Amino acid sequence: MKRLVSLFSVTAILFGTLLLSTPLRAEPVLTVIAVDTRRNTAEYLKRLEKTITIAKSLAPDGIWRVWVASYSGASTGTVYVTAEYKSQAALAKAEEVFNTSKEFAASVAALAEMGRSIESRAILNDATP
Repeated sequence: MKRLVSLFSVTAILFGTLLLSTPLRAEPVLTVIAVDTRRNTAEYLKRLEKTITIAKSLAPDGIWRVWVASYSGASTGTVYVTAEYKSQAALAKAEEVFNTSKEFAASVAALAEMGRSIESRAILNDATP
């Protein structure tokens, strides 16, 4: 549980830094989380479904998708969880709701119990011309 709280704290600090250093844009943003499931992808995806259902109920503006790398060398089997929001402000609002939800925290803790590892987390801004 301490690791979960620590992950949320680091995420909040990084996101806060991003917000302070980057003006909020009205363009879409995409969060991408790369997860090493330690070869337990099927069970991870089953548990992840509950987490995404909770996330959608808390912040219905997000568009969630899950990708599994199938032909990518050492990254084969990596799960990529994406959530798209209409703006950085909408993403910030969703993150605030997630960080205060005990139900969401419990579902993330259930994922962490599997021994999975977050390989990376990125916030991507749409730069389509």
